[in-house]
Amino acid sequence: MKKLVSFILLFAFIFTLGGCAVKDTKEKVFTKNEFSITLNEAYIESEYEGYYACFDSATVAVFVVKEGFDIMEGFSDYTIEQYANIVMYNCSDKLPSFHQKDGISYIEYSFKNTEVNKTYKYLTALYKSSGAFYMVQFTCEDKDYTEYKDYFIERAKTVKFGEQNG
Repeated sequence: MKKLVSFILLFAFIFTLGGCAVKDTKEKVFTKNEFSITLNEAYIESEYEGYYACFDSATVAVFVVKEGFDIMEGFSDYTIEQYANIVMYNCSDKLPSFHQKDGISYIEYSFKNTEVNKTYKYLTALYKSSGAFYMVQFTCEDKDYTEYKDYFIERAKTVKFGEQNG
């Protein structure tokens, strides 16, 4: 519950920031250890407890969760689909749905932030690296999701791990 309240406050802060157009500025690669993603100069890298990495813009936020294979015996043997089932079970109250497009496996769901009376839509791309599963959560206000969905898929295709970053 503490994490959810903190997330709500962070999310409210993110969407009060001004900035460049998310889709219309020069591309920029963000790297954290073995993980990288190409976004653009409209984003700033930030830190948030419980997340491996966070990237904020005026209208879109990207949250990265890393779950190492050491959290559970046999976890490294799971497929993306099995991992997706665990993620969907854990957010089942948000009525998630699993999809695949252009080689990206992702989950879509909505979250109503009652403190700011806004609904946010998530596209959570799922990855399996050599040592962990990653969730890359792209989110924006529900009213803007149709405009950003293809952009989220395109950005999800830029995610790389380890030796791919070179």
